[in-house]
Amino acid sequence: MAMIKYLYFFLIGLVLTGCAISNSSLNDGSKAKNAKLVTVNQPANLLRTKYLDNGQSFRIYASFLANDSLDAETFKVKFAGSYSYVFDYATKDKAEGRVITIDLDAITTKNRLVSFYFDIPKPKTELSQILLKVELIERGSSLKLQNELSLRLNSNRTTDSFGLFTGNQLLFNNYINFKDTVTIKSLDEKEHRFTVVRYKHDFDAALSPLAVGQRPTPKPLFVDSLYEVSTNTPFILGQEGMYYFIKDTVDRTGFSVLGVDNRYPKFTKPNQLTKPLVYLTTNQEFNNLNASGDYKKAFDQFWLTLYNGNQNVAKKTIKSLYRKIEEANTIFSTYKEGWKTDKGMVYIVMGRPDNIRFLKDKEVWVYTKNSKFSEINFTFNKRPNQFIEDHFELSRFSEFQPIWFPAVEAWRVGENL
Repeated sequence: MAMIKYLYFFLIGLVLTGCAISNSSLNDGSKAKNAKLVTVNQPANLLRTKYLDNGQSFRIYASFLANDSLDAETFKVKFAGSYSYVFDYATKDKAEGRVITIDLDAITTKNRLVSFYFDIPKPKTELSQILLKVELIERGSSLKLQNELSLRLNSNRTTDSFGLFTGNQLLFNNYINFKDTVTIKSLDEKEHRFTVVRYKHDFDAALSPLAVGQRPTPKPLFVDSLYEVSTNTPFILGQEGMYYFIKDTVDRTGFSVLGVDNRYPKFTKPNQLTKPLVYLTTNQEFNNLNASGDYKKAFDQFWLTLYNGNQNVAKKTIKSLYRKIEEANTIFSTYKEGWKTDKGMVYIVMGRPDNIRFLKDKEVWVYTKNSKFSEINFTFNKRPNQFIEDHFELSRFSEFQPIWFPAVEAWRVGENL
């Protein structure tokens, strides 16, 4: 009992803090007793970008999770950026790159999370849509972050002109403490009215990459509350839930945000800790974790049983896993928690991709640094979604089995640290 209590409180004291596997071949914990503990540094250095239309120019907002905490001055010294327009999706022919100029007051840092914005002119072209390629390089290292962003040159979409702000920064993570103050803004600073629709809904976790059959019917979504706010007027959400902002009731181009408690993106509550284990457990294990009602006891017992009482392996695995879950929540939150998204699931189980290939309306995550395969690709396709602009769904194949099960197994034997 003392060991169980120690394990739980170790997790709670950490500074960083729907696809249960049915394969009966998953490890029973016998390997974990003698598992070799290897700490692998896999920073979440994925660059994300958004934009707002400013008439004759675009304001580009970017964000990434740095390897270490840094302030705005350090960021300006350590990083250099550039951008270029891509006019042909097929050939990726692009204009000459231009240096990004970032003012100090346009940079916001919070622990490892870095956000900044910069302005660029609209290019002169007859095209209605072009691609913007943004690159960020860390001076003195090999780290290069990049992202490609589709820009609509003449658009009436709400998301192209309005966003949710905290201070002068566009809210990038798609979540905010429901007690914090936010403001809907546009770059023209004119006043507009928005309808706020709140949904209190527990969205499902991502399906396994092997789930190629018929998808389960989604649970019905019900409106919990509805009210109006004005742009440029600060307000608070007031409750947890998913909030959807629209200019009128027929608007299909609104934007959403998650109202969360002050722990998010970390997970510390026992009833939260068990949910992401759906990606690493058998159906029976997951049901046992969530059936008793005593989440703390079930959580502790699961890890100690899995590792045959090897407390050292259990602590290190828990620390590594929930750091990944926190990062997934930080990077991939949409209308649901980041760990529940397709990208979040792959990120948690497989780790940071070694490379990302950007195609039109697609992202291909490439994994190469593995002794079990030379290269494996996970393709995420951009799909229309009422609540979020950048909604991506994974292309699922049964052929992922010889890759996915060993990756899950690595977590279960304490090797994926």
